[in-house]
Amino acid sequence: MYLHNFYNGVENILKQLIAGKKLSLPSGKTWHKDLLRSAKENAIIDESLYTALLDYLNFRHYIVHSYSFSLELDLLLPLIESLTGVYR
Repeated sequence: MYLHNFYNGVENILKQLIAGKKLSLPSGKTWHKDLLRSAKENAIIDESLYTALLDYLNFRHYIVHSYSFSLELDLLLPLIESLTGVYR
């Protein structure tokens, strides 16, 4: 699923930026959410990008912990439509 791949790529970039600033990378069960929060708190991303990326993080969590055949297009469309803007 491309949306999942997109967010994984974002996480990889955030990990590199955080490590480059010599900040500690989060670990544990909530590391995905903590990584995003750390990027916001350390001014790597702003509040609006944080909010947008949180939607993709939630989708990532959903896709990892559910069956892909249960996806609903109505839930995917906002993510698909905003993808280009979030990417930029």
